[in-house]
Amino acid sequence: MATWKIEDDCLAPGNKYRVDYIGPNPFRIANAIKGILRRVMEVETKDVWERDFRWDNTGDPRGFFNRWYVLKPRDLYSKVFLEVTLQGLQPSDPNKDGKLVMLIGGRVRTDFNLNSAFKKSPLYSGRTNLGGLGEIGGLLWFWNRIFYNDIRRQHIRWCNSKVDLVWRELRGMLKMPVPERTI
Repeated sequence: MATWKIEDDCLAPGNKYRVDYIGPNPFRIANAIKGILRRVMEVETKDVWERDFRWDNTGDPRGFFNRWYVLKPRDLYSKVFLEVTLQGLQPSDPNKDGKLVMLIGGRVRTDFNLNSAFKKSPLYSGRTNLGGLGEIGGLLWFWNRIFYNDIRRQHIRWCNSKVDLVWRELRGMLKMPVPERTI
């Protein structure tokens, strides 16, 4: 099925927050992340999943890699997609210092399904090439630009605030200073 997709990073012009941590028991974040993401993003358990988990127990400290995703629908067309990546070293003694690098980011994705003959037409989708002049806008582009653009901007601001809140909670859990919010 043909789809017109629009995707924006919530933290543009950057795309992720980065946290570097050296201290005791960095793996505790991996154990708590699902609950934090569920609570902050206001979703059910089914909307939070662990995409990747790797644990190397061949040495000490033990390496780990963990990637979590959250999907939060915002309306009929848009959804927020949040990603948290954890990579670190966990000593066998949790009181010894380990290392952790966290990346936290999010995107707002808007999909308009072009699932009928009319929606695929140049009048609606704007997919017409006028002799090398490029594509022109159709009714969908016009509707998005005039009516839906402000709603998408609200979704991006909401996503930005949720990514910031996850970042703050994880830093607080690691007992790292949390700067005042500047936005």
